[in-house]
Amino acid sequence: MGLTGQLAILLMATCYVGRVDAADGPIVQLNSADYPYLVMVVGDDNGDLTISPGVFLSTQLVLSHVDVGFGDTAYVVVGGKNQPVANVWTNYNVAVYKICYKKYAGPFQALTPSNYFDFATNVTATIAFFYGNGTLFGQTRTVLATANCPQEYTDTGIDSSFISTDGSEACAQFDATGDCSYKTLPEKIYPVLVINGVVVAIMNNARCLANGLYNAPSEFNVIQFYRDYILSVAPDAIP
Repeated sequence: MGLTGQLAILLMATCYVGRVDAADGPIVQLNSADYPYLVMVVGDDNGDLTISPGVFLSTQLVLSHVDVGFGDTAYVVVGGKNQPVANVWTNYNVAVYKICYKKYAGPFQALTPSNYFDFATNVTATIAFFYGNGTLFGQTRTVLATANCPQEYTDTGIDSSFISTDGSEACAQFDATGDCSYKTLPEKIYPVLVINGVVVAIMNNARCLANGLYNAPSEFNVIQFYRDYILSVAPDAIP
């Protein structure tokens, strides 16, 4: 199913043992009321409109994709209103954006390690993303255990050195029929990975062809790996 003027991807949670046959779900519209912690971060990347979900860590700080909230026109959509980004901290893997608005009261996403999936097993998850009109969409994908990722890359003809096994990255299993048409839109769309209601990772590389189909495993930056850095720039986040 294509996108045409629409948005976002998400993850659910069914565990598997060992390798499974990938079967990405269709792109479907999600009920934003089921994901109240997701906000839309919009910015400019070398002249291209960029959009990604983000999560509030505290009243003014939002965790999101590293390439999104830059430029003088960057903003976070809060309660239907565009709130300008005042400052950005990044280690080039994740980014924390500070908005001027000081009245956001939650919900917040805590950084408590026990809340986060550990990628020790394969799991069926949801990737979530917004499109320019603010609609949230989702797609279920099989996310592999960290230990299984290098072989998945080798099996699909990709150098396994492209995926880290130190816990900093997660990978979604390759499905040659998987729909990634969200990456063929004029805007640059960056999904997040959601497991058990928690945003656990941010997409780094979708590995999507111009025809809207995946051509290799997708890669995600794992939030917990960067927990210490995030807390260093967002000390009022819930640890």
